[in-house]
Amino acid sequence: MKAGGHSLKAALVGLSALLSTQSVAATVDIRDCLLENTTFVDWLNSITFTGKRVGTAYAFNCEDGIEPPDPSCEGPYGELVVEGELRNGAAAAPETVYAIWSVYKSVPCCGWRLSKPGDNDPQSWDGFIWLKPGTSPKLRDQAFYTIGSEDEPVFERPLFAVACEMG
Repeated sequence: MKAGGHSLKAALVGLSALLSTQSVAATVDIRDCLLENTTFVDWLNSITFTGKRVGTAYAFNCEDGIEPPDPSCEGPYGELVVEGELRNGAAAAPETVYAIWSVYKSVPCCGWRLSKPGDNDPQSWDGFIWLKPGTSPKLRDQAFYTIGSEDEPVFERPLFAVACEMG
């Protein structure tokens, strides 16, 4: 009887430990993720892109005497740049790239392109700024949940937002 009591006690302690670790997990709405911490994935081709920092080169169209962020202003137009690590294959080494979301007052209005440091660096664009860590836009505030472009071989199939680091 004593041995059985010890095994029951051990089982209860083990169950308690398991339940206590399970209660630590929290549900996260992917839309609440900052772009600088979001990972996008194309599972079929084993491609991942993880944002590291975000910058913008935006302009607004406002009537004379009106300044953004006044709601009567149109925009923002321009570029949203997500600098991150691209892995093109499960065993591939990460490569730093810029995923650039461009918005224009035209049809089509917007689209993705890919750039590497040294090729058309955003820092050389008029009005470009890197946003302070923790201040990048949330995924929910964007017109996209995927990164994709038929013009970019790496992004030919959409990469879906699947995870983020909450800080």
